[in-house]
Amino acid sequence: MVVNESPAQRRASRLRENKRRCHEAAGVLRHRINQGLYAGMRGTTEGYALAALLEAAGFELDRLPQLTARATLASVDELLDDAPTKPGAVAPLTAGEGF
Repeated sequence: MVVNESPAQRRASRLRENKRRCHEAAGVLRHRINQGLYAGMRGTTEGYALAALLEAAGFELDRLPQLTARATLASVDELLDDAPTKPGAVAPLTAGEGF
């Protein structure tokens, strides 16, 4: 964080970092799937689909409903395994929340 950053600049910086992390997590997931393929894992299309969702969320993170963005970033933290505090499983979305 830069000392003389305005709140808007901090938000923009945080958004850029969160978007970058979404793309990084998608890459990590794809890499793990590819490693599994070498080990004989089958049924990888679901994993690739989830990686594509993370990538798409990264492009539109600032336009997602707040609950959806939070769930996305919690999943990113799990994939990158560097969450500041480990909250446990990501709570599923229920009807009407975040949509």
